[in-house]
Amino acid sequence: MGKLQVLDLEGNLISGALPSQFSGLRKLKVLNLGFNKIFGGMPSSLSNCTGLQVLSLAGNQLNGSIPGFVGGFMDLSGLHLSFNLLSGSIPVEIGDNCGKMEHLELSGNYLTGGIPREIAKCSGLKTLLLYSNLLEEVLPSELGQLSQLQVMDVSRNNFGGPIPPQISNCTSLSILVLANSWNPLPNVSILGGSYSMEKLALPVD
Repeated sequence: MGKLQVLDLEGNLISGALPSQFSGLRKLKVLNLGFNKIFGGMPSSLSNCTGLQVLSLAGNQLNGSIPGFVGGFMDLSGLHLSFNLLSGSIPVEIGDNCGKMEHLELSGNYLTGGIPREIAKCSGLKTLLLYSNLLEEVLPSELGQLSQLQVMDVSRNNFGGPIPPQISNCTSLSILVLANSWNPLPNVSILGGSYSMEKLALPVD
């Protein structure tokens, strides 16, 4: 399949691990295996698909960390890894060759650490979705350099410190969600009472 450019198998019942070899898909531009039952890690041979523009593995059961080789895809415009079991930190390499990146979606995982300042190098970024993780530290002021950013949702994490005023430089921003970013605890106090989050009806977009 040396000429294959688009492989879209989203929304099926495909199970098992990703194949260990991706050596024959040199011209692949879109790999969409989202919302299946794929588990395991992301094999290093995936880095052989150097022409990838869209990589979507969202809605599976992938575990392990996000590999640094995702920063080697120079034409990547969309990285969709939300709703998996990924852990560890967001790799700083993600800012190495992200000039064409428009959509970065890593929500609904177990990612820790802070938001790498290198994301500010993704000058064309329009969507940044990092909600429902275990991220902490502070929101980097460098996010204010993302002049094309339209949607940023970093809610339901564990950030500290103030909201950086530089975010006001994101003049294209139309949706900013910071809900529960500084106190995503399982028990919250409302009207003087203590309630479990499981008992609260929270809006879900």
